[in-house]
Amino acid sequence: GATGPEGATGAEGATGAEGATGSDGIGENLLCFATDQTIGTSGKWMGLGQQGGTHDEVSVITPFETGVVTQFIVKADQGNNARSGIAEVWHDLGAFSDGSCVLQAGVPNENKSVCGDSMNGALIPFDSLSIFIKADSGSFVGATGCVLIDGEPLDGPVVP
Repeated sequence: GATGPEGATGAEGATGAEGATGSDGIGENLLCFATDQTIGTSGKWMGLGQQGGTHDEVSVITPFETGVVTQFIVKADQGNNARSGIAEVWHDLGAFSDGSCVLQAGVPNENKSVCGDSMNGALIPFDSLSIFIKADSGSFVGATGCVLIDGEPLDGPVVP
């Protein structure tokens, strides 16, 4: 038998629901500081690969309009003598309330002091970060420090 005529095209289906917004792709970012200069009992701020006498001299602007510092770690080189001290994470409003730790002499080995902790330090728009470090006695030969930032993308132009 002969083939019958083709049927009419069916009605178009309904549009599906809109999908959820994807993640911003920024995620967590590591920002590190270091100095090879002597750090004594009066302390120094670390940032920009150097040290200075104030947060404003050395702080590094974060590339996020908003975000949270979630963790930090600091390591000091004690030189030939075991030294203890403190380290603090600073931003433009001052020290973070939960951003400090005690550098223990000889931890993790006889020439280094290490400390760190998780924190919840909210950043303000166009915030800057630095690490303040000081020895309890004597001096550290140098130090490094890193902060982990959970950031959001920068929206809009940079305002001076």
